[in-house]
Amino acid sequence: MFYKIFVLYIDNFYLDYTVSVDETDPAAGIDIYNDKTTHRLLVFTDFPTPQPVAVSLYDMTGRKLFMENQGSVKQGRVVIPYNSYPAGIYILEILHANLKFTRKYFLSL
Repeated sequence: MFYKIFVLYIDNFYLDYTVSVDETDPAAGIDIYNDKTTHRLLVFTDFPTPQPVAVSLYDMTGRKLFMENQGSVKQGRVVIPYNSYPAGIYILEILHANLKFTRKYFLSL
């Protein structure tokens, strides 16, 4: 749901400012940082209401290397150390509120 806060028409130029978060966007409320110094992926969640969160990391063969269920949280943090994994491409999957968010990462030591 988006709320329009300001619309401006000048000749044929159109400006539209919206304020809100799309509630069906699986990335809403998720921040991910790749800390290359300490070889960790940091996943931060901040949702409007508490909801169950599950974070998983897969290699390119589909093998699950890491999983953490956080239960029902509003704000949370998951730390995924990857210093024991070989350099390569990995898939990060976050399940929350019946939504799936996936992101591909190249992790190297």
